[in-house]
Amino acid sequence: MKILIVGSGPSSYGALLKLANFSNIEITMIDNSTEMDEFFDECIFQQNFDEGNRIPNNLNIYDKKIDDELKNGPYASKIFGGFSNVWGGTVFPPSESEKKIYSDLGINIERFIGIINENIQTFGNGLDSSNLVKTEFTKREAFLYKKLKLNSKSNFDSYPAKICINSNNPYLSEAELLCKNCKNYLWSCRNDTIWSTKSYIKKAIQNGQIKYVPNGKLKDVKESDSVVKCNIIIDNHIQNLEFDKVFLGCGPINTSKIMMESFDIDNLEIKTCDMMSLPYFTLKFGSPKNHSFADIFTYFKKEKVEFFLQIYGFSKSLVTLASNVLPITKILKYLPSSLFSNFGGIFLYVNQNYSTTLNIHKDKNSKFNIYKKEIPNTFPLNMFKELKTLLKKSGIFVIPFISKKFFYGKSNHYGSQFAHKNIKDEFSSDRLGRIFDFENVHIIDSSVLPVLNVGPLTVTIIANSYRIIEEVFDK
Repeated sequence: MKILIVGSGPSSYGALLKLANFSNIEITMIDNSTEMDEFFDECIFQQNFDEGNRIPNNLNIYDKKIDDELKNGPYASKIFGGFSNVWGGTVFPPSESEKKIYSDLGINIERFIGIINENIQTFGNGLDSSNLVKTEFTKREAFLYKKLKLNSKSNFDSYPAKICINSNNPYLSEAELLCKNCKNYLWSCRNDTIWSTKSYIKKAIQNGQIKYVPNGKLKDVKESDSVVKCNIIIDNHIQNLEFDKVFLGCGPINTSKIMMESFDIDNLEIKTCDMMSLPYFTLKFGSPKNHSFADIFTYFKKEKVEFFLQIYGFSKSLVTLASNVLPITKILKYLPSSLFSNFGGIFLYVNQNYSTTLNIHKDKNSKFNIYKKEIPNTFPLNMFKELKTLLKKSGIFVIPFISKKFFYGKSNHYGSQFAHKNIKDEFSSDRLGRIFDFENVHIIDSSVLPVLNVGPLTVTIIANSYRIIEEVFDK
């Protein structure tokens, strides 16, 4: 059986993880890029950053041509390995309301998330014996976590943060060593600290499990007599190749463009989870923090509103990383550590029902553009006020007037334009990620999630992709 996988990010990793169980399969992969060398083994804080990403902004991580066409939209990934290389690595299961949506579709998403978690190592704050690396909360984070737990209730609770990390990091065996440059843990300030798909996929290519076609971009697909005919642009030349199955894991923007080219579709609506970056201060004096990752996850739900918070205590390295995400850090980095150790930042996400949406449009000349759907401001201010009160009781005083908003997909939490549904409507997909009359073209990225996680969604994307492959081959 000949299979084409489009994309090399998280959803493609989930597909490959399951496909490894099957024989007599020939896998070709394209991702509109070339294989990249591993990053240099050096401290990332010697570099400059783009919107707080942990990869230097001098690397070509985005598809600039798409950015030119879709000026109002979120970035589209180009780098080999997909957005898994620039995400924050955060791991948190879907909320109960999200899990119910999967359950109503007959999907036990928790089972598949469990499988994925067995294959990806996590970092936490010394409270989980399964952690590959253990560190303890500093005094500041320990105080805030204790206070948050004291104020926890059925709709408001907190958890130690968990981050996916690269288990091949050579410094993990000496976890307490500090970097001479940034004074972080040596294992935590590398370019490849956060887990990505790259090592796994490159190994599969080197072992001959995948035929990788550099600079290959899928333009459109047609299906005839159980064969999928693909027009693929390779080095600016179109080739028509045929496959038995095609799995699209190239992200909502590129997947939308492929489907719009393949069918007579002019407009698609992409759901998002909006985000705000909120500085905070606490009266509890902090002690030095030796990593720049999130410390605490907090979940709040009231009626149909859900908020997910990633809470960071500031360190010198985090202030450097966040200088163009949290405006206050541009001031704090000049202050003594004894002062800014009382500060931190929160990434606050709100669920898709109270977030902005994007429309991707194709005009008569087959040019694409993204425009912001003009809707009333639905941000739930009353619930936000209640959340701030709960945080205040826990010793966290947010500073909303110097917050920064990430709307219209800028949070990188977007998709669901072809959401799985039991009863298909115009653009919904079945549980195998198929739309319209396709039998052998399956969308496996966040485009088909029945609901966007209000919190981290990468592991859920991987799990759902793994599930689709399992069900396709069982069928």
